[in-house]
Amino acid sequence: MAHYGLPALHYASAAARLRSFSAAAREAGVSQPTVSAAVAELEAVLGARLFLRSGRQLGLTAEGERLLPRIDAVVGAVALLQAESRELASAAPRSCASASRR
Repeated sequence: MAHYGLPALHYASAAARLRSFSAAAREAGVSQPTVSAAVAELEAVLGARLFLRSGRQLGLTAEGERLLPRIDAVVGAVALLQAESRELASAAPRSCASASRR
């Protein structure tokens, strides 16, 4: 089974929201070819074209309209996981090493 990385999901979500691979790349701090390649690989793995590419216009295909909400849900769930784990880490007691030095 082929795999794709979380960055590809982030890039696809941003490209759909911003209607631009270039804008998604700027937001992510990567190059536009990086976003384009990751999204193309994601589309290949999913077996569905997410985006209509015509010149400078970027739109969603019917498959993209159907799958992007799920991609957004995954991206959102990961963001919540990261936020909660940071919250737990900041609220956790100091490490055992620092407690044993007392």
